[in-house]
Amino acid sequence: MFHFSEIKSHPDLPLGNHLSQVAEIALELLKNKKIDFYEFGISESCVQDLVKMTALFHDIGKSTTFFQNRLSTGYKFPNGEHQHSGLSAIIAYKPLIDYCVKNNIDKYIALAPIIAIKFHHSEFSNSLNILPNDYSMEKRIENFYKCILELPLLQSIGLSVNEFPPSPFEVDCEIEDLLSDFNNCLPEKKMQFNILTLFIYSLLLEADKAYLAVSDKELYNRKAVKINKNVVDDYKIVKFTGRKTKLNKTREKAYCEVINQLENIDLKNHIYSLTLPTGMGKTLLSASWALKLRDKIGAESGFFPKIIVALPFLSIIEQSSNDYEDFLGCPKEDIFLKTHSLSSLEFKGYEQNTAEFFINIWNSQVIMTTFDQLLYAFLSFRPKSLMRFHNLMNCIIIMDEIQALPPHLWDPFSNFMNKITKIGNSYLLVMSATMPHIIDNAVELIPTQKENEVEKGPERYFEKLSRYKLILEHRNLQDINEFIENLKSNLKNVNENKIMIVLNTRDSAKKVYEKLKKCSDGRDLYFLSSYVIPKKRLERISQINESKNALVVTTQCIEAGVDIDMDYVIRDFGPLDSIIQVAGRCNREGLKNTKNVKVIRLYDPNFKSNFNPSGEFNKMVYDSLSLDATLKILDLEGEEVLENKVFGLAKKYFFELRRKDLGISRTKCLLDLSHEYVKDGKKCKFDIRRELRGDLEQYNVIVENFAPELKEEIENILSAKVDRWEKRRNLKAIANKISINSISVNAYKFDPGEIAKKGKGNFYFLNPEYYDEEIGFNYVAPLNSYIV
Repeated sequence: MFHFSEIKSHPDLPLGNHLSQVAEIALELLKNKKIDFYEFGISESCVQDLVKMTALFHDIGKSTTFFQNRLSTGYKFPNGEHQHSGLSAIIAYKPLIDYCVKNNIDKYIALAPIIAIKFHHSEFSNSLNILPNDYSMEKRIENFYKCILELPLLQSIGLSVNEFPPSPFEVDCEIEDLLSDFNNCLPEKKMQFNILTLFIYSLLLEADKAYLAVSDKELYNRKAVKINKNVVDDYKIVKFTGRKTKLNKTREKAYCEVINQLENIDLKNHIYSLTLPTGMGKTLLSASWALKLRDKIGAESGFFPKIIVALPFLSIIEQSSNDYEDFLGCPKEDIFLKTHSLSSLEFKGYEQNTAEFFINIWNSQVIMTTFDQLLYAFLSFRPKSLMRFHNLMNCIIIMDEIQALPPHLWDPFSNFMNKITKIGNSYLLVMSATMPHIIDNAVELIPTQKENEVEKGPERYFEKLSRYKLILEHRNLQDINEFIENLKSNLKNVNENKIMIVLNTRDSAKKVYEKLKKCSDGRDLYFLSSYVIPKKRLERISQINESKNALVVTTQCIEAGVDIDMDYVIRDFGPLDSIIQVAGRCNREGLKNTKNVKVIRLYDPNFKSNFNPSGEFNKMVYDSLSLDATLKILDLEGEEVLENKVFGLAKKYFFELRRKDLGISRTKCLLDLSHEYVKDGKKCKFDIRRELRGDLEQYNVIVENFAPELKEEIENILSAKVDRWEKRRNLKAIANKISINSISVNAYKFDPGEIAKKGKGNFYFLNPEYYDEEIGFNYVAPLNSYIV
């Protein structure tokens, strides 16, 4: 018989010590949170007990000879006898049920910690199948070392040495009954159960890794640090003093209107919106608002919330992070952390394992990330992403360019955010020039004022603008070849310095650019698309800003967040919010007379297919819901729309979209724990990556021309005699270098081996003949393939 001190959780760590450490950290994390599950009938002390029990039970299934043998020899038993999470959940079942009964809590609440325990090493892709009911489980139960139960800490949570764990079949049947009770609950209770489950799960995930990832325990500090609430004000004085343009005065007016209201803000309101035209300084305004709100919450509620800034595109992150780094004074990562799929693994000079852990748990005061990473934190099923969930409690979330959130995710986003902010004492600010009506109870930060006896809010700032007007020529489909010929003939008659043509696909942009090469009328011709590696795109954007007579052919990669100022824009038809975002690049500073943004509608007869009968480029990129809504709104307009009418059009457009599928079925499948919904008569598994990216496969291909040393660097990393985690960390260290020298190809029925050589680790290196210095990726897809 083993003594419990001889049972290991890790090669050099007794299981009892590990369980105590995980419980200690989970409770410390919880202690620093101000949360409120009272309307669910769960007190603060009950949440504390459930978290403690989860932590102490999570690895108890490691107490078998099967696991101990696996730990010492590396041997994997053929029927999974060495696996421990399912056994841990079975052992935890009765004490958790007993606890709920004793404290008059609905018994199905016990499922929250059970789910956390069962899935703490795997995705919980379908929580209806909570416990494994296989024949090897009986063997594991019989093999379980009950001596571990002699630990006083475990006895304190209801375990008895004299009580044998129930049979898997018995537990499975009882869980079915609990799930039946759960499914009879109202959606409100189901939502709160989901949030409780995610909260406990994320605390467990971080606590389980903390002492293993941080070699020096003194470094593990999750306490808030105060930041000067006036840093943005001080920064603005230095940067903008002396800039007295009309638009800057308008920006300052909006800034003062929003900031001056903060003193009397009602902290019971948790969700806000900021609706302002493009180019009105929303980045600095929202940062200042969040820092001042953070300070106010700290003074009144006793905690300083994190600030999480989420942006839809990596290109905007680079631009916005520069502003944050400037006004925060080149901060260390524990103050400001930029994190996304391609960010580096540097954190205050710590060794790689510790640095990666701190980055993964968002251990910073201000975090800047992507929409994807934020949504993964509560809509994914992956432990790495959900480990961050508890950071959404006691925080201020800023979502810029919120219109980029796909409409079919509006309902799950709205429902979850409403509850997360309320339960977790968090605050959400959504921002846009074209504000979708996603969350009904959002409080607009631009105050309502009376003008000419009429109460007006954000529209006050739109109605006074005349930077551009939309010229609507989309009603007639135009062959792209005819469009190019007309453009070549009329270009010399366009009396504007800087012209931009925005196409919907990279292939259509490439075609227009190639045809304009010999007739650009002496202009500086530039091509932009995601077919061009990011390093070269940034260089070209800088050149465009310096040019006096640029002609730019681009895709919608310049749509939001890219700071360029053009005099004349032609835009292929797309969703109204996209059209308005592109228009925001025209006469951006308002220093000239009203300029034109022409909206056309292009097709290619060679692209007609069952998938796209009309051959229109817009239908290759955008969903029919948003395109149909745009047509319906614009059909009511004449041939021109002035900028001062854009606010009203956007409101009508998003009202029209709200009558479509906004993801109600997706919300239901998440709340019911089934994770499956019906779309077009077919069952679909909820997968947040697919919901964001669609069915097209994305292939990342490295362009060696500009970084010939990359292939050897990658091969050296992957060939090194170190474990896979070390290899992954070393790859992450050069991720940014890989990113700025790569292109992404979104394709259907496509083999990347046709264009690239496969290297080690599934990295593809583009064949040199398929990359052109000017247009980037240059390849014609075979007949049955489809590339966007």
